[in-house]
Amino acid sequence: MEERELQVLVRRAKATSDKTSTSRRSALKQLVEATRSLNVSLKIFAAKNIPDFFQDFPEAEEDAINAVYDLCEDQMSPVRMAGYNALVQMSRLEKKWVKRNADVLVQLLQSDDPNEVTMVRKALVDHLQFDSRVTLGVLCDQVVPPDDLADPEELEMRNSLRTLVLSFVIGELKKGQLIRYMAPGSEAEDTLVNGLISALPKLGETDTQVILKDILMQLQFLDTPCPRGTTLSQSVLQRAKSALFDDHMNLDAQNGTRSLNKTRPYLDMLSVLFISKRQGNLKDLFNFYTPILGKTVLSSISIEDQLIILRHFAEALHTCKTNPPSVIRLLNLTPFFFECLSKANLTQVSPQKVCVLLLRGLLLVADNVYSCQKARNVFKTISDIKNCKRPVCSLN
Repeated sequence: MEERELQVLVRRAKATSDKTSTSRRSALKQLVEATRSLNVSLKIFAAKNIPDFFQDFPEAEEDAINAVYDLCEDQMSPVRMAGYNALVQMSRLEKKWVKRNADVLVQLLQSDDPNEVTMVRKALVDHLQFDSRVTLGVLCDQVVPPDDLADPEELEMRNSLRTLVLSFVIGELKKGQLIRYMAPGSEAEDTLVNGLISALPKLGETDTQVILKDILMQLQFLDTPCPRGTTLSQSVLQRAKSALFDDHMNLDAQNGTRSLNKTRPYLDMLSVLFISKRQGNLKDLFNFYTPILGKTVLSSISIEDQLIILRHFAEALHTCKTNPPSVIRLLNLTPFFFECLSKANLTQVSPQKVCVLLLRGLLLVADNVYSCQKARNVFKTISDIKNCKRPVCSLN
């Protein structure tokens, strides 16, 4: 059928008050046929008009939606973009297609055309508006690696698509679009948080840190202590333990020390979760630091990382309202901690701050006068170290 004939047929069908009339059925059939035409203009016309008819004929919906999917993969960019718009209109009119259409749009994020990618991202935002829970579920499905994927090419494609999906989520989160359609405590937020947390054990370090730092740590559900916050804290704790094990196995042959290259990013996140956000049990955090702060392990770590470990431990001490057994035991290592700190350049601000922070933390949790006095004596010794012209801070 020529484009002009189809235009007349569609115009007459739209003027019919009977939604299930023969003329409307015929128009839909001809529009679907037009998607297979070689005429670009005819395909675009079909994409624009199929949404006006497809939901009136349930038995023809599948053919109509598949025809639009074909348009989204057409060789010509204008046709593809018309197909993207058609998907949005069909999801707006019939919510049962939101999940399937969102899944198709996610795949289309892989387009090489920047303009098309922009349109696809906008279409996904529209789907968040239509049904944020379902759309976020589709996004999370693409983040979780499949258990039985063995083909290298397909695995590479999934990894690439995961990066694109995470980039989309992060971008919309920064622009405020995600929060707009995902109220705190809503099913949509639950879907995103639970989906991403469940994916963490299966992901590599790069994706894990992106999800934690750029998505989960930015969400409002962490503003108050909650079960999901505890779950996330435990998940990060497990990743930190795994990273610490890997770091411990890698000895720098040149200087005989170990660097916490893999562990370091998790230390900041643990402090935010357990200390700033008060998620999880602080005792678990102290149990994590206890073996690291032992003489054998701490002395094998580079001085830079010793400072980082002691700083995070000191921050935890400031938050501690009770004295877990692990903390009491660590008080006996106070002289060793400052022996490690003395190897750093105490004329620099960072080591000075760690010294003061650690001393104050130890004084807060010390369970007897002897421990307090020992800490004060150590502080005086450090203050008198050569090249440190004045005490770094007063304890009074």
